[in-house]
Amino acid sequence: MPLALLPWDPRPLELWHRSCVLSDMGTLAQDVRFAVRLLWKQKGFTAIAALVLALGIGANSAVFTIVNTMLLKPRVGHPAGEMTSIYSRDTTKPDAYRAFSWAEYDALRQRKDVFGSLSAHSLSMVGLREGDTTRRLFTDMVTSDFFQTFGAPPILGRAFTSEEEKPGADVPVVIVSYTLWQRLGGSNNILGQTIIINNRAFTVVGVAPRGFGGKIVAFTPDAFVPLGVYDSLTNDFARDGLATKLSDPHHYNLFLE
Repeated sequence: MPLALLPWDPRPLELWHRSCVLSDMGTLAQDVRFAVRLLWKQKGFTAIAALVLALGIGANSAVFTIVNTMLLKPRVGHPAGEMTSIYSRDTTKPDAYRAFSWAEYDALRQRKDVFGSLSAHSLSMVGLREGDTTRRLFTDMVTSDFFQTFGAPPILGRAFTSEEEKPGADVPVVIVSYTLWQRLGGSNNILGQTIIINNRAFTVVGVAPRGFGGKIVAFTPDAFVPLGVYDSLTNDFARDGLATKLSDPHHYNLFLE
């Protein structure tokens, strides 16, 4: 018996598929409406559920931000394996470590046989005047070789000089962070301009690379100033006459990298 080949018509299959999709969409819409009505009736439960969900998302976002900043995000400058932080062990407290004095740092950096480069820095909170307001920001007081040590020279201008870093030099110059530079307009003409820090005019001599914060991973300092202004900046907030001097051999406030 001869077989006849009939042409295949795909339209019934397309109609069936379309009807299934429409049916599923209708069911989904009904489920959504039912869920919304139920949540609206149970307002207390809905508020608690939304709060728990928001807290969970916020906590996860915060953890990821920390992990990304400390572990995933590449640092500006030398690879982490080429850098190390140095601390001094306190002989009176075997389990305690402290920072260094200027005299100790100055002696250590002469050891060219041990260190390829050694820089010192100390963080401070200062006030930056912006128009009629003063904003609190972090500044890092650094030695002249700080940017060289990290392999991150300023993208504009220059680094600090050896004269500007000396204790008591008190030369009011500043290298602004990339973020602060952008907030101030991001112009290449910023070099030579002044910004007011602690009611004192500081001349901008450079702009740090984007994202550069030295070994600080939790945040990026807003500005960098030479270590020679240490006495004047830190003593702006001194109370009861407890002024400090960078040259004091018993003043341990320098972190070495």
